[in-house]
Amino acid sequence: MSNALVALSETIHPDHLYILETELKTISNTFEWCKEGITSEMDTLQNLSYDEYMLGWETFLEHDTMAFIPDIEMLKEDYPSEYRILKRQGIYRLIAAPLYHKGKLTGYLGADNFEF
Repeated sequence: MSNALVALSETIHPDHLYILETELKTISNTFEWCKEGITSEMDTLQNLSYDEYMLGWETFLEHDTMAFIPDIEMLKEDYPSEYRILKRQGIYRLIAAPLYHKGKLTGYLGADNFEF
């Protein structure tokens, strides 16, 4: 998985790439790649409440196949917990592709502050 994240980083040039895994109660960062100078968040993103951290992302999946948040400021009013976590990490844009196993959501592949 680490090699796949490195290869993807060379294409989209993000600050941070990661895999978040879930059983829909909690969410944890299980794999991560960080650009030089970017601090790892792996230790701080473990066993977070799925409802508190991810419901904003799910609203984007109602109309698209990925959660694309071009400006996290759009989360500030309706999803303040998610907004605070992202803002604390210096994230201003993110995209996350859902990962499914046998039709059940099991996580996300995410990229922060990537190039368009």
